Amino acid sequence: MSPLAQQLHAILFLSGAPTSKERLIKISGANPGEVAAALEELATTLAPTGLALRTHDDGVQLITSPDVSSVVEKFTKDSFETNLSKSALETLTIILYKGPITRPAIDYIRGMSSQYALQTLLVRGIIERTDNPKDARSYLYRVSPKFCDHVGIVDISSLPEYQTLHTLQDENITEALKELDNEKKEI
Repeated sequence: MSPLAQQLHAILFLSGAPTSKERLIKISGANPGEVAAALEELATTLAPTGLALRTHDDGVQLITSPDVSSVVEKFTKDSFETNLSKSALETLTIILYKGPITRPAIDYIRGMSSQYALQTLLVRGIIERTDNPKDARSYLYRVSPKFCDHVGIVDISSLPEYQTLHTLQDENITEALKELDNEKKEI
């Protein structure tokens, strides 16, 4: 596999979400024709594996191959039947009461990294990730409609103490995140 195809494979693997061809071009520094050829090469290389490329509109995403859908479905179902870890439950609670919220804000509230917990919640379909309109470098996390349907929540604001907790310390969190960002810029 060519170095460019390897790079695109790694980017799509890490992204976990559709990535625009424009962004792949920008990140890789390659021209549109080279990226298109590398994506074709990657699709061909992945064909005999359990992975595939899905292209929708301008987005490209690394997905599991439809050929292995039955075993993936069993694995996913098994994952749903296990209990959530304490860190996943903490993260879910923060997203329920403070969402939509960025990962740095979640990490700040928890006092530790929430990357694994977020991945667990995303894989299970409990939360969803969207682009952050205020900062293109980050995402916003919120509970998914699927989760709300599953637990019977019509409106998240009907959760116990929602208004109190949703507005609590928003200013403090925002200020602390600005300070952390400023400290990073000084380093």
